[in-house]
Amino acid sequence: MMLKRGTKGLKRSPLRKNGVASRKWTAFRNAYAEESRDEEGLIRTEPTKVGLPEEHLSLESPDLHHLIGRAERPDLYFEKTNLVWLSREQHQKVHNHEVDN
Repeated sequence: MMLKRGTKGLKRSPLRKNGVASRKWTAFRNAYAEESRDEEGLIRTEPTKVGLPEEHLSLESPDLHHLIGRAERPDLYFEKTNLVWLSREQHQKVHNHEVDN
């Protein structure tokens, strides 16, 4: 877990694709995805939880977004109440601050 200094202050670098932390997150995400699937094998997105006025979607593999980021609260990294399923487009909108909060 490294912090990088960019033009907009400190920014957390993404987890490496290999390593203990990445494997732990991948296992957690996959298990949570299986729990979240409906009878058709799809996961329902929850964009209204992050302030997006968009409709809920049912997708095979949506992104998992942390409501409170891991830089702010690393203790909530694996807390399911801090996670929300979003489509890739919805996830990008949240990280680009295109939400109405």
